[in-house]
Amino acid sequence: MRYGKLVNGVFVEAPKNLKLPDGRVICNFNSNIDIMDEHGFKPVKEDMVEFNQATETLIIDSFVDNDDHVLITYKKAAKPHAL
Repeated sequence: MRYGKLVNGVFVEAPKNLKLPDGRVICNFNSNIDIMDEHGFKPVKEDMVEFNQATETLIIDSFVDNDDHVLITYKKAAKPHAL
């Protein structure tokens, strides 16, 4: 499962290794749920919509912090025509 958090409205995915402000590094950070939780990272849930893969693509519509998880919502967009 993916973990992430919003920082000033920007989605940040949990990194493999996290460098702390004092310079120390937590290795394999993204594999330890308890440590990710301590640093504000939450499970990521995605609200996917059905789309036609031949003519449409998905783009991220929003990120919402719902206290216990981060929700990523998508919307459909027309694929650009190939040149």
